[in-house]
Amino acid sequence: MKKLFENWRKHITEDAVPHSAHHIVKKMKETGKSAKETLKSLTTDLSDEEAERWLERHKDEMDSAKQDLASRQ
Repeated sequence: MKKLFENWRKHITEDAVPHSAHHIVKKMKETGKSAKETLKSLTTDLSDEEAERWLERHKDEMDSAKQDLASRQ
């Protein structure tokens, strides 16, 4: 029963609410803008440096989102 609950929780947290990287990648595909431009357009008062740091911290999530969206098309 414990294993079932752990799998359920993992499924809910991973699939129910995608990481913000998925949203950014989706917008990039729609607009043709770069990741940094897209991130800045989706947030307020974000400097270039902050955007670059966010993208660096979330590089793995961005790569995963790109692969995920490519596989769905």
